[in-house]
Amino acid sequence: MLPKDKRLNLKREISRIKKFGRRIESPLFSLLILDSSENPTKIGTITSSKLGGAVERNKARRVLSNLVEKNYGQLPVGVKIVLIAKKMLLESNNEEINAQFNSVLSKIHRRY
Repeated sequence: MLPKDKRLNLKREISRIKKFGRRIESPLFSLLILDSSENPTKIGTITSSKLGGAVERNKARRVLSNLVEKNYGQLPVGVKIVLIAKKMLLESNNEEINAQFNSVLSKIHRRY
């Protein structure tokens, strides 16, 4: 789990990122990114009820949290990121998830 100072947990912050941020799509998740003047990169996750019940949503949260924790050092500094899980995330293995995240990271590094 990321330290509290690196997590987005205020609804208004997440709403602002959803409204003004850039969206990068992947078959497994969507990533919204917004420039910020804050130094530590902050990250939040969204798991919709479209994913299924609480067990599926919590599993998706754990997968995304683990993914971010492993790759936090590769993220650009001074941005706010929201990851939105898609249903295919639950059906994928770790290699596919890591490959998709690395693909999205390369798109982020081209822009930031």
